[in-house]
Amino acid sequence: MDIIFRKTTTSPEETESVGFEFAKTLSRGDCLAMKGDLGAGKTAFVRGMAKYLCPKARVQSPTYTIVNSYGGKIPLYHFDMYRIDGEESLYSTGFFDYLDAGGICAVEWSEKIEDFLPDDRYTVTIEKTGEETREITVSRRKMKILAIDTTAKTAAGAICDENKTLCSFAVTGGFTHSETMLPEVDRLFEKSGLAPKDIDMFAVSAGPGSFTGVRIGVSLIKGLAFGRSAACVGISSLDALSENGIGIGGQFIACPVMDARRSQLYNALFLIDNGKKERLCDDRLISSAGLAAELSGFSLPIYFFGDGYSIAKAAFPAAKETPQELILQSAPSVAAVARRVYENATDKSIFTDLALSPSYLRPSQAEREYNEKKGDKTK
Repeated sequence: MDIIFRKTTTSPEETESVGFEFAKTLSRGDCLAMKGDLGAGKTAFVRGMAKYLCPKARVQSPTYTIVNSYGGKIPLYHFDMYRIDGEESLYSTGFFDYLDAGGICAVEWSEKIEDFLPDDRYTVTIEKTGEETREITVSRRKMKILAIDTTAKTAAGAICDENKTLCSFAVTGGFTHSETMLPEVDRLFEKSGLAPKDIDMFAVSAGPGSFTGVRIGVSLIKGLAFGRSAACVGISSLDALSENGIGIGGQFIACPVMDARRSQLYNALFLIDNGKKERLCDDRLISSAGLAAELSGFSLPIYFFGDGYSIAKAAFPAAKETPQELILQSAPSVAAVARRVYENATDKSIFTDLALSPSYLRPSQAEREYNEKKGDKTK
C-alpha cells in the first residue's frame, strides 16, 4: 500500500473536514474501504465527503439499511457491511451494481467483504488515539498494469507496478503478432509471478496503426479483461510513442510518425518541457511533405518517434537524431499514458472491456475498395 496522506483530528468536525477535502480528489467509479472501530468516525468522514459531493444530502449511518444513496454532482453510495455474512447476502444488496453505477462507494466494515472489493480501491483507516483525537490514514495499493502494443511491426508488452517495470518484451520481425503475443504475455506472467486476476489495469495502444495489429491488440486485451473488475484502457499509439521522449531533457517537439502507407503518416505533435507533456494537435493523417512544412515553423528541436522515422527524417533532415532505443513501440510507455488517462478521468466507470474499441483514423482497404466500387456503380 502507498500512503497518500495521514492526518490527526481532534473533533468530529475536523474529521468531516478531512473527508470534504479528500472528496475533491475522487472521481466516478472510485471505491473506499473504510476501516475503524465502532465510533471511530467513519460516518463523520463520509458526511464530510457528502458535503462536497452531495451538498443537500443528510448523511446517516446505513447500519440498518445496509446502503444509503445520495444524489449530487457525483452520486455517493454509503454502505455498512457489518451484517453481511457471505457472498449471497452481499449480492442481495446490489453492491456490484453500485460499483458500476458511475458514483463513489464508501464501504464501512469493509473487512467483511475484502475479497469482493476492487483492487484499485482506497483504504481509509481511522484509529482512536484519545477521547476525541483520531489518526486518519488514506492509502492505495500500487496499480499493477499489463500493457501491450501491436500497432506496428514491433510487438511489445510489459507488466508494470505504477512507475516500475517488472518485466517486458519487444519483438520486431519473425512471427506474426497473432502467433507472438499470447506466448509472450504468458511469459510476462511467469516472470512476474502474477496472474491475470492480479492485474488492476489492462492497457493497450488502440490505434492508429496497422489495421490487423490494432485488432489483435484490442481483442487480446478485451479477452484478458473480460469478466474482471479491472480497468480496461485504450490509448493513442501516437501518445504512447511520444512518451518515449519523456526522458530526453529540455524543451522540444515530440513528433510520433507511423507509416500509414499511401504516401501518408499517422502523426500528432506534443510539446515536451523537461518531462511534462502537452498535446498540440489531434491524431491525424498527413503527408511527409505536409508535415515537413508544418515543422519548419517551429523554433524548438524536433524528435521523431515511430516506424515512420526514416520517411519523416528524409522529409525533414533538420530533426534531431532520436536515440535508437527510443524510436519504436514501448509497452512501459503505453502503461504510463494509460495510467495518466485513467487518473485524470472524471468518470472511471467508462474503462471497461465492453467499451474498449479500436481507433483506425481512416477506412480499411476493404472498405475503401468497396466504396470505390459502389461509387462506380452509381455513375
